[in-house]
Amino acid sequence: MQTLNWRRDPDVEQKINASRLRTKQFESEINASKQRTKQIERETEQLKNENARLAAIESRLAHFEREHLSNSSPLSSTDDSSLL
Repeated sequence: MQTLNWRRDPDVEQKINASRLRTKQFESEINASKQRTKQIERETEQLKNENARLAAIESRLAHFEREHLSNSSPLSSTDDSSLL
């Protein structure tokens, strides 16, 4: 007879619902964190590619300077002003 009259304690029910809500919030935060992590990984890859591109440009510029500017005479002050 006692089992037929059994009812869940309202406080326990409220705690269970609160726990479920917190669990959903945590899952949402985890998903948002995963998306942000993926975005950061994409941005990092883009930056690596840009750094590699800039390093290649710098290397070509250094090679050009060694080949073409090392044997030339230094610019005079009048030549410098004409560049502006």
